[in-house]
Amino acid sequence: MYTNLVTEELVRDQAVCGRNRCECRTNGGNVHCPMHDDTEPSMSVTTERGTLLIKCHSGCLTPEILKHYRSFLPPSKTFVPRNPDPIGLTIQKFADAKGFDISFLLDNYISEIQNFNHPALSFEYIDETGGLLATRIRLTMSGSKKFIWKTGSSARDAGLYGRWRMKDAYEKGYVFLCEGESDCLTLWTNGYPAIGLPGVSVWNESLIEESLADLRIKTIYAFIEPDTGGTTMLRNLGRSTVSDKIKLIFGGSYKDFSEMWTANRQKFQDSLKNLMDSSYEWEAYQKIARIVGHVLRENGGKMPSVGNLVSIQSNTSKRGMRYARKD
Repeated sequence: MYTNLVTEELVRDQAVCGRNRCECRTNGGNVHCPMHDDTEPSMSVTTERGTLLIKCHSGCLTPEILKHYRSFLPPSKTFVPRNPDPIGLTIQKFADAKGFDISFLLDNYISEIQNFNHPALSFEYIDETGGLLATRIRLTMSGSKKFIWKTGSSARDAGLYGRWRMKDAYEKGYVFLCEGESDCLTLWTNGYPAIGLPGVSVWNESLIEESLADLRIKTIYAFIEPDTGGTTMLRNLGRSTVSDKIKLIFGGSYKDFSEMWTANRQKFQDSLKNLMDSSYEWEAYQKIARIVGHVLRENGGKMPSVGNLVSIQSNTSKRGMRYARKD
């Protein structure tokens, strides 16, 4: 089984200084963060429900801190492989299917666990302070029953996935809002800030506002999936207080960012940039939606037979629109 073998004991052993009266030597006290010149202990370290929680209160990223401490593990013991199991989901199988490094997954609070004697993946929902909110368990790569919530956890408890990484979004001034953990992981591994919903039906406006209304976030790119989930996402965005920051991304032939990444990793960066450049501002999208709705109503729910409408694209810089018609 692949597990994150960085423990609270290891961190505390490595993060103490030589001063006898320093807080780092007290039981449960803060310790020195290895990622910056931390003369006064600013990093909290706790273990909650079996999960190691690290938070640098000076703003250092937790995945980078975990990576530092993993370097102290003996190479032969960094990962402990388990015999392949045809039932369940191993972290190796997930990493191979989604195009991720296992170390990257471990650094982002994902680990392999046992669920009724079969492997499964644990996704920890961590807040900005390093607190554990909920744990979602992925059982398989496909099927109708891919996910369950750990006992004591729920989608409402979880809120948004990736809140502990919002510092990157604040620094860059934008963030991607997507559905599911895989899309967030795809964007993170490519250097883009992202935050995710465990499902579009679980929309917590107070948490959306708390995380995304921040003045440092100028733009929110929302991926609209080509299914009922996408329709629900649009409806939720229209009611949200952050809709003025929204730019809508329609992925065309791709269901989501994860699918786009696994289809062609070499072209992912260029494809994503093209989608960002052609994104729709919310105001322009509403105008388009009203016009399309009018056309459909005037034609009995069908598009006109003469000159099929093949694209309606917003000019986001001018908040205008243009129509392309094809005979």
